[in-house]
Amino acid sequence: MYKLFFTVPEIGARLRVDGIITLVDAKHLKGHLEKKETGIVNEVEQQIAFADVILLNKTDLVTAEELEDVKLSIQEINRLVEILPTQRSVVPLPKILNIRAFDLTKIMDFDPKLLSRKQHAHEGESSHSHKPSHLHATLVNSVGIVTEGECRMNLLNAWMGKLLREKGPDIYRMKGVLAIKDMPNCFVFQAVHMVLDATQGSLWPDEKRINKIVFIGKNLNREELEKGFMSCVVKN
Repeated sequence: MYKLFFTVPEIGARLRVDGIITLVDAKHLKGHLEKKETGIVNEVEQQIAFADVILLNKTDLVTAEELEDVKLSIQEINRLVEILPTQRSVVPLPKILNIRAFDLTKIMDFDPKLLSRKQHAHEGESSHSHKPSHLHATLVNSVGIVTEGECRMNLLNAWMGKLLREKGPDIYRMKGVLAIKDMPNCFVFQAVHMVLDATQGSLWPDEKRINKIVFIGKNLNREELEKGFMSCVVKN
């Protein structure tokens, strides 16, 4: 449904997608994540992946430790989502109305620290190591890349076009703030599946240019994404 706002001009001219709000049951989320067929992304994973804000409801029915596990499970899937713990879904309306999540100018505000967290808490552990209780065999994950340098637009267009053609159905959301060679302004973009929106943002505030890009999707290969993106970057 959301694709209509980006692909049908008559709708996009009159209406806008303000944001995707998802209600999550803190008490039963882990059980829902575990109910899945091998190799198939279940609906819960998809809803979390597309969300801009999650109302994490029924927090009064779980312990503090269980609540933290649930939050970590959500962040495994969607690193950029804002989580609002609630009871009976009570939340201040300004938190979920007029959030302008699809406004390209807001993308410049996302914190690169969110992308630099260790992506998999169990990386490097042996098969006999204890794994935190929040980890699940989810097919959906987030990959964030933060690097200095400038991108060559021709290389970036070629790589991103190829990526969306080949992996578009598996990339649920993608957004970034990039430094483009010979462009004084930030280049900001976001994509939902294969629908891409991009524009020039504000002037870079200083000489240090830091590219920030995040992917949320199914079976994302971090090494391939990093290699592909870095092939577009010219180090200063």
